Amino acid sequence: MNTPYSSPTHLRPSASICGSLFDVLRQAAATHPARGIGIYDSRGKTVQRRTYPEFLDGVRRAAARMAAAGVAPGDRVLVCQPTSWGWLDAWFGACWLKALPGALAPMGNLAAARR
Repeated sequence: MNTPYSSPTHLRPSASICGSLFDVLRQAAATHPARGIGIYDSRGKTVQRRTYPEFLDGVRRAAARMAAAGVAPGDRVLVCQPTSWGWLDAWFGACWLKALPGALAPMGNLAAARR
């Protein structure tokens, strides 16, 4: 019987694929170290690319900087940067620490978006 708080068994992910995003990224870094993610411009052209190991390294470094500044699990972290590796590192670094990131567009981006 389904309730509002359950889903049919065939829609539930199997235990073998359940895990955190970081588990998936660590596995991708280990099994496909040359593959990765990219930041794209408005035309869909890759502007910058990082391999999964490079991305995880940036996330860990950002998390270490936040932890050294006193960020702890459950803390709120404001990420106010343009789309960049710095933004991704900060966002996922906060998640790595189990903090709660929130995004705010820098004022320069808001002005450009109004044009």
